[in-house]
Amino acid sequence: MKKKRSILLALTLIIFFIILCAIFVNSKLNSAALSFTGKVTHINNECYVDGTCSLTIDNKIIVITGCGLTANGSTCASYDQSKLKLGDKISVKAQKEKGTYTLNCEGCGISKQ
Repeated sequence: MKKKRSILLALTLIIFFIILCAIFVNSKLNSAALSFTGKVTHINNECYVDGTCSLTIDNKIIVITGCGLTANGSTCASYDQSKLKLGDKISVKAQKEKGTYTLNCEGCGISKQ
C-alpha cells in the first residue's frame, strides 16, 4: 500500500512539473519580438492627456508607443512619434500583447525607412 502511494505521489509531482514547464515555455514563445514594416495610417497622441499613444500601421496593426499616468503605476516603453507623419513607411520590432503590439522588449523599436 505504501509503495502504491509513493508511486502515485511521484507521478503527480512529475505531471505537475511538466505542466509548469509547458506554461513557462508557452509564455516565453508568446513574448518573442516580431518584426514588420508598413505605412503609418493613424497617429494617436492621447498619452499627453493621461491616455495611451499609439501608431496604426496599414490600418490594422496597433503599436503602443507610450502611456500617460496609470492608476496602478505601470509604465510602458515609449517612442517619440512626433518624428513621424501619416504615410511614413516604418520598420517595427515589437512584442504582441493582448491584441496590440508594445515596445516592451529588448531590441524593440521603430525606425523610418
